Amino acid sequence: MKSFFRKYVSYTNQEKRGIWIALLIVISIATIYFFSDYVSSSSDPTLIDTSFQSEINSLKRTKELVDEQEAATPTDSTSIEGANNNYFRFNPNHLSKEEWRKLGVSERIVNNIQKYEQAGGSFKNKLDLKKIYGFSEQLYCKLEPYIYIENDSTLTAQRAGIPLDKKGSFKNLIDVNTADTNQLKSLKGIGSKLADRIIKYRNSLGGFYTKTQLKEVYGITSDTYNLIEPSITVSVEGLAKLNINTAEKDALAKHPYIKYKLANLLILYRTQHGNYHTKEDIKNIVVINDSIYSKLAPYISL
Repeated sequence: MKSFFRKYVSYTNQEKRGIWIALLIVISIATIYFFSDYVSSSSDPTLIDTSFQSEINSLKRTKELVDEQEAATPTDSTSIEGANNNYFRFNPNHLSKEEWRKLGVSERIVNNIQKYEQAGGSFKNKLDLKKIYGFSEQLYCKLEPYIYIENDSTLTAQRAGIPLDKKGSFKNLIDVNTADTNQLKSLKGIGSKLADRIIKYRNSLGGFYTKTQLKEVYGITSDTYNLIEPSITVSVEGLAKLNINTAEKDALAKHPYIKYKLANLLILYRTQHGNYHTKEDIKNIVVINDSIYSKLAPYISL
């Protein structure tokens, strides 16, 4: 009897899968029919799961907020250093796309700049660049020393709250990359301890490449930073760089943006693949995303 069933009633694996799929389709159709009939026949709106709808609405809003945040975050505009660090003095008014790209500005922000100009906008002073959507504080601080707009100085000083001398010229700004303790202490809100911490952190970094890095110094709050920001400047020349093809692990690990774990990965990758050919090669290391790379780029060399 068993041989009879095996011979005439047994199914191949393919036929068995077909039967199961057919059963699942039938069950799904029956389930949909049952629930659609149940909902349509009910006159009580409380039978609908309002909490489920609320979750959907919440997820939609969360996605919108994430999209807005991604659009506003200049992830592709902060790599100002670029491959060749081709900074040059420039007037932002009617600068060509190619020239903006040489300065490391992303395509998206360049398009926003050109839309602004096509609508009749112009840059009367450096700070006007901040009106451009996506033009971050970090990007502005990197480019600011190279921006030149005729008859800009007085207006910029007035808008930024920087005091002028009797002749209407800038009072000397304090370069946080070269200032000593006494010069730093002359800034409002900076005492001996903060001045020492700024210098210690500056030395461990190899110099600041943007003003906003001062916020990373322990004890400098947003209020303190906002108080001193109009009175300081950052010279981007002379940053100490680590040669990622020759630096030892201990030297790399001492840098605040690298530390031991990342230093170990940099050395391991170099050992396995040979010397880095470009600085961007470090992005082949999984943990180094665009954000980490943009912080490291000013401090590494080949």
